[in-house]
Amino acid sequence: MRSSFVLGVIFLLLANTVLAVGIRGQNLRVLVDYVPGGRAEFEYSAIANAGFTQDYDLRVVAGDLQEHVMVEPLKILQLPDGGKGPFKAIIDFPPELSTPGIHPIEIFVEETMVRGSGGDHAATANIGAKVAAVAQIMVRVLYPLKKLVVSLGLSNGDVHQQIPLSANVENWGKTNFANVWADFTILDQNNTKIETLRSNMVPLATLEAKTLNSLIDAVKYEPGEYKVNAIIHGDETSEEANGSFRIGQQTVEILEATATFKNSTINQFNIKLKNQWNKELANVYAVVRIGPSEVQTPTVMLKAWEERVLTGYWDTTGFDIGKHDAYIVVHYLEKTSTAKVTVEIIPGLEAQTEKPISTATPYIFGLLGIVAILIILNAVLIFKLRKHQ
Repeated sequence: MRSSFVLGVIFLLLANTVLAVGIRGQNLRVLVDYVPGGRAEFEYSAIANAGFTQDYDLRVVAGDLQEHVMVEPLKILQLPDGGKGPFKAIIDFPPELSTPGIHPIEIFVEETMVRGSGGDHAATANIGAKVAAVAQIMVRVLYPLKKLVVSLGLSNGDVHQQIPLSANVENWGKTNFANVWADFTILDQNNTKIETLRSNMVPLATLEAKTLNSLIDAVKYEPGEYKVNAIIHGDETSEEANGSFRIGQQTVEILEATATFKNSTINQFNIKLKNQWNKELANVYAVVRIGPSEVQTPTVMLKAWEERVLTGYWDTTGFDIGKHDAYIVVHYLEKTSTAKVTVEIIPGLEAQTEKPISTATPYIFGLLGIVAILIILNAVLIFKLRKHQ
């Protein structure tokens, strides 16, 4: 059991990098309504990416619909690498299905060969696992009376704008709603209520979907993040939904900067910035003036709401030991943000360094390190089990 747990962890870690089998279809997560005694068919293809020819098993996990779902065929034989193996899922709905809501069905395509357990196409080892892909069919059973299903649609915006609020509502019941509307309560990060806005009012028939709308006048708000508590009313019933949005402004905030430096050497001068706008900013750079010297960072692009460290280099040769005033000017668009910080030159201080940020390599090496540790743990467990046999 412990060995299986280790294997599970390994393959969860590798799930984003190992895609040995896939499923192709018109929609791999489809919503279908229950029809008493009816039939629904869905066509798919298994896509092999194993690097060699092998067989694939098909199986279904369907909860209380398990006996009513089948796949054809049950096995795809001798599928070459890059090949497509067509199959279909068939649902024969029972005459009655009393539990309302969503009944999920999952169709799995699995490799028949265990990877990593030895064999012609796997590295010899004591551990192994099968790779699988899955498609989902969500069967919706209507509620006997009225049922609101709600999701919020919230947008970020800027000060001096009107920001839309919306609630997407559906009636999953067999009875129509005469009136549906929403009350949107806006709160700050301390959960202090700012205001409540009411949406338009609409009728909602069974299986109908509509959008309830309102507008925030951002002129009355400071930049920052806000919470939304929405109560959606439908005749005598109600549902609650929560979300958040941000109000920004076209500015770059200076969050922090390096404070201590080694004397008589070249030091990194790091400045942490945040884009407070809901759009990207190009050509952003910083200039730092310390006495007669000037430090300039490279020019970068800041994504919406992004925090990023810009790095310049300051040669402290000729500067006195002790504290100095540093004036930071960040340039973007045709604007600037400024800050004054106190920096200190300390004799003998180890020079501060910061490794470049990588989007791929550290993840891969870190992942391989974790996998190696788990494999060692697994081998130790197997050794102990054999020793006690």
